[in-house]
Amino acid sequence: MNRFCFILAFIISIAADVVAQDSLCGTHSGSGSYPQKLSESRIDLDAVEMVDIALAIHIVTDSNGEGGINPSAGSTIASQLTSWFSGAMMRFFVLTIDSVRNDHFYSPGPQNESEDDDLSEINVVANAINMYLLPNYRHGGTGTFASHETGNRTTQSVIIKNANVGSTTVPHEVGHYLTYCTHSTM
Repeated sequence: MNRFCFILAFIISIAADVVAQDSLCGTHSGSGSYPQKLSESRIDLDAVEMVDIALAIHIVTDSNGEGGINPSAGSTIASQLTSWFSGAMMRFFVLTIDSVRNDHFYSPGPQNESEDDDLSEINVVANAINMYLLPNYRHGGTGTFASHETGNRTTQSVIIKNANVGSTTVPHEVGHYLTYCTHSTM
């Protein structure tokens, strides 16, 4: 776990280059202290093995199973994340893809953090980043780890508006999800 948190801490130096507008990001920025940027001289990446990270992709559709994003979005996301986080020795793969048939989450989409939690409790896959893709969302995306100190979220997940698949919003929000352990004493 310490090696994993060390690698996640390194992400911060990479995630600083990920640009997303505040109006697109639904993750609370908080007022807590954040770790200092790590200098490259402190990390011997040749001594670190690649870490494989599973993604559980949940495609939100209407109750008839219509209207969701193409399931190929999962491989697009895994490739994009691997590209963004490879410097931190992270490789992403799709473990599973399923659908969430729910008219409310399809349109208008979750309207607050409580509804984000409700969505994030559907079809949860253990030991994977559970990512929910939906056509209508009040932000471009949000990513959080459970019990985030500055928000009201109680479940861990990444939620992405379909229109932002392939944009910098995806690695930005996954960065929020991954960096939580660097802000606490786990």
